[in-house]
Amino acid sequence: MNLSPVISVIFSVSLLSVFTGCSSGVDAAGGATIRSMTLGRSASLGPAPIEATGFEPLGTLTLFKAGNEIYGREPWVLDGTPDGTMMLRNIGPGAFGSSPGVANDVGFTVLGNHAYFAANDWVNGIELWRTDGTTEGAELFAEFVPGPDGIWYISDAAVAGNKMFLTVRSQVDVPIHTWVIEDHGLEP
Repeated sequence: MNLSPVISVIFSVSLLSVFTGCSSGVDAAGGATIRSMTLGRSASLGPAPIEATGFEPLGTLTLFKAGNEIYGREPWVLDGTPDGTMMLRNIGPGAFGSSPGVANDVGFTVLGNHAYFAANDWVNGIELWRTDGTTEGAELFAEFVPGPDGIWYISDAAVAGNKMFLTVRSQVDVPIHTWVIEDHGLEP
């Protein structure tokens, strides 16, 4: 009897709005299974998301960016179950959405129990947000430039030990600054 664990890998994603199931899968090397995951339409979320990009694991969850005609691009989360795939938070109300990661294309960067990302709430402009994978835990983390203009972009986010390094530029004619975020809950 082979007791080796079976690893499931999501191969392709067809988005419509809410997870409805997986195909039977294709066997791959090392006992892995590659499956096509289908996300179904939800009346409460409106039309199907345009695309899903930027998949990033956070504990037992997976964060990604997706959008549709009503909410625009927003952060989404899935746990692999039909009821566990949803928009994380409607940060930027309206059809433009918050465009998580678009201003920087860094997407989500995980430090400790949180994922950090740039988003635009249309009040503070593009700023640094974080989430613990829950709607309640998705919050504005740092406002580098007070007011609606926000920052120009965030790039080059990287984690080393209990620190995250990122580059922030507030305006075209302002120097680029490197910032360090330290998670005191992690051992150095």
